[in-house]
Amino acid sequence: NKLRAVILAFVADVGECISGRFCGLAVNNEGGNGWNSNTLRVASGATGASKLWYYNWQPTSDVHATGVEFVPTIRYPGHGLGLLPHAGTDSVGYTVKGWNEPDNSGQAGSIQALRTNPEGSVQAWVNDMLAASAKGYTEFVSPAMAHDSCWLDHFLKACEVTPRCKELVTYLALHRYRQDCSTYVPSSDYQGWREDLSYVLSFYRIMRKYNGRGFQIKGLIWDEFGCLMNGFQDAAPEQHQHRYLTEWYVNTVVKVLSGDTATIDRIKSTRWIGASGPDAHAGQHYSADLCHWSPGGPQAASDAVEAIHAIKSMAWTSIHMGRDYLFRGSSLTALGQSFFMACSGVPGSAQARAGAGSERVPPINTVTASASGGCRKVVPSDTCYSHVIWARDIGIHKHPKWYSKLPPSPTFDDFQEDLWKKGIGNCPQPCMKP
Repeated sequence: NKLRAVILAFVADVGECISGRFCGLAVNNEGGNGWNSNTLRVASGATGASKLWYYNWQPTSDVHATGVEFVPTIRYPGHGLGLLPHAGTDSVGYTVKGWNEPDNSGQAGSIQALRTNPEGSVQAWVNDMLAASAKGYTEFVSPAMAHDSCWLDHFLKACEVTPRCKELVTYLALHRYRQDCSTYVPSSDYQGWREDLSYVLSFYRIMRKYNGRGFQIKGLIWDEFGCLMNGFQDAAPEQHQHRYLTEWYVNTVVKVLSGDTATIDRIKSTRWIGASGPDAHAGQHYSADLCHWSPGGPQAASDAVEAIHAIKSMAWTSIHMGRDYLFRGSSLTALGQSFFMACSGVPGSAQARAGAGSERVPPINTVTASASGGCRKVVPSDTCYSHVIWARDIGIHKHPKWYSKLPPSPTFDDFQEDLWKKGIGNCPQPCMKP
């Protein structure tokens, strides 16, 4: 207990926890996709090492970059406990991730008893997390849900009455993949956007409920999100991924976290936001086919904004056979540039808090393509467009030194020209007036 108190005091002092690193990566070396320590260093150069963490669904990793935190995973009950490194050693911090998708028969849920009986799995959770605690871990990320928030609700209901369990759930984890990324828009009229707001609301309300019942859950860790197709079996094309990254991550999540009033007001005025249920305390036994959406009541839209504020970190999933969509060799793709630029500007993350004297971020080596001759103004279908919007609406306010050569009241074309000169985002030269 005395050693644990010392560790907790140290963590509180230095802030060495996952919630101080908004930029996350869910990635491993898959079919020769090129993931290695060099690509991790490229990501670190884009964000600043103190803002980045990653995991690979395993307790150990041979990929490292100075200052970047690796978060070990206990993928299913009892998995890799003997290999779990001691907390605070090498690139490992004090956070450990719990079971990966116990509600998914293709992941931890391949154990039928785990998938169908969340209440009955709680003691196994306590055993796993106590083993991690004995190695110095102080923050425990809940079982990560593929889609079924009701599973987590029933798990926490049993956790509430199981000795030592409450202290072993620090964050709630969720995953989210979409198949409509090519058409996704952040609009009240678009069902997919309302679905995402409802999804994060479901987990937020679970967190709020159990904090009212004696838990001390700090927030939500969204540790997988991305775009798939063909029945969620294949990666979506890069341009579809880029659209979802721009419209949900940048233009919704990051804007809310940055205090953008137009985005917040749009969410608050949106109808048909709900949450999944029924509530585990309603008396029904858990069954996956009973979990369904229902209207969230008059506070749903406002609660959805609070749900986004409860997100402490998000990890883009970059794991596809033979290809990594964020990196190309030792450079960032346009998608990678957009992701790391956006997450590194989120208020409250390590570098954003650092202010004067914070570490210098090296220039980003970015994959670019030259314009196809002449000049032109980009349109929303261009990769460059989202970079210009981000630079205009977020980047210049968060990182004014990056745009010091722009005029006092820069136009859209001024931002496009600046990105063109820097070789960022595949931006062509705009047709500037003399």
